[in-house]
Amino acid sequence: MSALSFCLTSAISLLAIAHSLIDQPDVLSPVERDQLWKTLAAETKVAGRAAYRAALILSDPGAEDGAYL
Repeated sequence: MSALSFCLTSAISLLAIAHSLIDQPDVLSPVERDQLWKTLAAETKVAGRAAYRAALILSDPGAEDGAYL
């Protein structure tokens, strides 16, 4: 994957996070709240990892071969 692909993946994940924070119901059951936080954590990890990979590729073109996975 290219740096651009990783940047787009990160941006999409951040948009999903923002969307879920804006559109959450006023009242959530404990189970729903737990599921929401797990989803937010997973999306945050995806965004962070994708941004990190993009930064590696941009700073070191040799990183695209997967040496930094």
